[in-house]
Order: sequence, then C-alpha cells, then structure tokens
Amino acid sequence: MFGVRLFLINLHRGRRKFMRMRKSLLLLLATLLIVLTGCQAVGGVEVGTALKQLATVKSLESKGSFAIKINVAPNAKLDKEQREIVDVINSTRIETVTKVQDSNNVSVKGTAYIKDKKLGFHMLVDSKQMAVHVDGAKAPIVVPFAPEGMEGFDMEDLPILSPAVQNQFQEKFVSFFVKHAPNPTVIDVKATEETVFDQKLNVNRIHAEFGANETFDWTRGLIKSVIADEAGTKAWLKDVITTFGEVMKTMDDSAEVQLLFNNSETSANLAYSWLKDNGVKAVDEVEQEWKKLLKDLPNFAPLMSKDTNIKMDWFVDSQLTTHKMLSEFNLALPQDSDFPFTSVQIKQSAEYRNVNNPVSVDNLDTSKALKATDSTLTTGDWLRHFDSNSDIHKFMLETGFTSKHLTLPLLEEDGYEDWGYEHPRPIVEKGKTFVPLRYVAEAFDADVKWDKSKKQIRIVDDITQKVIILNVDSKSAKVDGKAVALKNAPKLVKGTVYVPLVEVANFLNVKAKFENHEYGKWISLDRN
Repeated sequence: MFGVRLFLINLHRGRRKFMRMRKSLLLLLATLLIVLTGCQAVGGVEVGTALKQLATVKSLESKGSFAIKINVAPNAKLDKEQREIVDVINSTRIETVTKVQDSNNVSVKGTAYIKDKKLGFHMLVDSKQMAVHVDGAKAPIVVPFAPEGMEGFDMEDLPILSPAVQNQFQEKFVSFFVKHAPNPTVIDVKATEETVFDQKLNVNRIHAEFGANETFDWTRGLIKSVIADEAGTKAWLKDVITTFGEVMKTMDDSAEVQLLFNNSETSANLAYSWLKDNGVKAVDEVEQEWKKLLKDLPNFAPLMSKDTNIKMDWFVDSQLTTHKMLSEFNLALPQDSDFPFTSVQIKQSAEYRNVNNPVSVDNLDTSKALKATDSTLTTGDWLRHFDSNSDIHKFMLETGFTSKHLTLPLLEEDGYEDWGYEHPRPIVEKGKTFVPLRYVAEAFDADVKWDKSKKQIRIVDDITQKVIILNVDSKSAKVDGKAVALKNAPKLVKGTVYVPLVEVANFLNVKAKFENHEYGKWISLDRN
C-alpha cells in the first residue's frame, strides 16, 4: 500500500512540477540572491524586502536570454568532433518571452539560435498538460500530466502540500534566510536609468559578486547568525516540522517518524542543539578536507577560487519591484595539460513588467496535437511530424535521431536450431549468411506483413517509407513498384522467413559487419 501511495504521490508531483515551475525558479533565484546580496540594507535599499517581494510574485511578463560558453585552453588540441561540439555550444543562444498568468498557467515563446540556424518554439503549461510547438512541426506535441487510464483520478486528495501552504512556506523560507545571510565581499547600489521592454526607467542597480573562495566564511557567518537567534531559529524549525509533518506521517507510519512530527517543539529544539554543536564544526571539517584534497590534486584549486564566481546586476524601483536582472556564472575548471577546457561561462538576462498585474498567456491550439506518451510512435513517425525542409528535421538527422543498433549472435556450426534466445538465429549456407526477416526489420521499426497464400512479404521502411515486396524462393523483388533482382532468394525455414544479410541491410539502409569476440561471433547492424 505504501508503494502505491508513493507512486501516486510522485506521479502527482510530476503533474504539479510544470504548473509550479515559476515558483520553483523564483525560490531558486531568491536563494541565489540571498547569497549574492545578503540581508543588510545597501545604499539605502532594503534588499531583504525586495527579495521577499520577488519570492511572492503571482503573475508577470518577462523576456530574457540565455547562453553558455566553453573556454578552450590556448594550446589545446581538439579533434574535429570535439571542436564541432564546442562550436555548437558556444554558438547557441536562447531568447524567450514568458507570461505567467497564475500558478497553473504559463506560456513561453522563444527562439533558439544554433550556429547559422534558428528554431522558434512555443510552450504552454496548464493544469492538465504541457504543450510544445516548434518551427517545422505539423502540430504541437503534448505531454499529459496524468498517465493513460488515470485522467479522472483525483490526485488533489493525495497528501501533498496545498498551493497556499507552499506559498506560505516559500515566504517564510526567504524571510528567515534574508534575516541571517551575510553580505558578500562585493556589493554596491547605484541609482541609474535602465531600459526595460524598450522603456527607460529610473531604478537602483544592486551589483553583487560572490566568489567560490568566500563559500566557507559566508556559510560560517550564516550559521553563526542563525545560532545567535535561538528563539527565531527554533520557531522556524518548529514551523518547518509542522508544515511537512502531516504529509510525511501519511507516507511513513513508522514509530520514529510519528514521534518526530507529533512532537514538533521537541524536534525543533533537538535540531537547533545539533546545529549549535555541529554547524560551524561541520563547515570547518569540509574546508579542511578540501585543503587536504588540494595537496594531492592541486590542479583542482580553480573550482573553489575567486575565478569560480557569480556576478549579478539587479534592478529595482523605489517600490522595490524587480524590473531587470543580469547574471553571469563562471566555473573555473581543473587545470591539466591533458584537459582542453579552462572554464565554463553562463550568461542570463531577464526583464520584467506587469508584475502582479493581470497577464494572459499566449494560447496554443492543441486540437491536432501529437501525444508524446503514445508508445506506438516510431522514430519515423516522429521524423515525419516535422517538415523535411525544416531546420529541426535536419538537426534530428545530423544528431543521430534515427540511429539504431542490433546485434545478432552467430554460431559457427550449421543448422537451424535456436540459439537460446526468443528469436531465431542467423544461418549460414555455403558461405552466405541469412537473417530472420521479421525480427531484423521490426528491430528497425519497419512494418512487416506476411501473405501466407502468396508466400509474399511486404516491408515498409520506417524512415523512408520505401515499400519492399519479397517472395519466398524467388529472386524477383519490387522496391516502390520497380522490379529488383536479388542475388539470393528468401527462404522459409521452420515457419520463419530468412533473407540474405546483404539484401536486407541494403533495403533498410543499415550497415552490417561481422565481429569476433572472446565468447563468439556476432553480426552488428547499425543505422545512422
């Protein structure tokens, strides 16, 4: 019973995941800003209050961009494939326009720029599904949040925190950490004029930088402040335990869990005592372990140096409403003569308007949508869902979307007996290799039909939709209606149609090769 309950809870979480992605992102952003800006007022700007407002946003419009850059060492020697991958990543830029109507309805329109190509997309999330349309697609693709057969199941009855409780916890989380977070070494405020959605606004720019080398001292400062506020910390811990207690008790009815959550005040006191006795000590121990590691692996030092850092410009008005954010994350990588990369940089920008004002999502017609959960869809079906001249169709082909692999054990002795698998094995006659047609063809998603009266096989290739007609014991075949002569005729062996390996590989556009291994010989079939 517990397993079923846990499955349903996880299922519900998946369904709610997209509906509440705005809240998760805002909470993550708020946490990042706590680290970057601390809790103290700077230049007359109450940073903590601005953070609290950001964490409680209910609706907004935003536009932004996102890009990643991999920096290559000057003397690095990259092979052709590595260079192509780096070039693709470094050329990629994503621009989006997001509309948050409420916690259940979000739309995102955007464009992904990859080298000389661009791909437009439109995503819509509501309480039932996520729908995505990309340029070149014949219709949107939908991902239902409820699986087949469970659409009518009322998952709201599951022991999950209600949206109202989640909102309250989010506000308390931000308030508590804003109260105690130290300021980073670099932080300042400057009044400026900034362009937001093509309009010039008078705002305060909060500039902050946080280096990885500050991590241990900053964490110790946070813990010391939390410990010093004994009453406030115990009250917050009690609130956390109470908030999650009812949910946890329904998931785990063990005596230990029941005791923990039925005595929230005692549990909070114990948690505070542990933090007081071990919090700073734990940070010290981690720091010492890091220093020991560097003695053996000094090239790892950049990971926790000032070169690994976060930089942010945060623009707020006199009412402390957020209008714009620019952020940059730099990850300095271990230095090694054999490692070609020096660092990774991520840049993000976002502009906001209509914060907590009425906002309507950009709707998407899903009446003819393709359901992503349809297990009957083949690789070819997905490929044909996109215009053959579109960039995404070309991209799918270039990135190996149609790739498939099949391995067939090949026994050395002659004969037609099974080789211990569910499927008949290949056979070899007079130096020629024959393979079971249906098994091989269907492994590459081809449609195979057998006409018993005519002893005829009709195969439709999944990718090309090429139609192949073969006849048992006949070297005459047809491909898309045109006569083709085979070198060897298909044969019927114990109810299974066998075809020459060379012929079927040619028909299905796959490459065949023989491989010798310690434990036997194999036939490898690959489609790119």
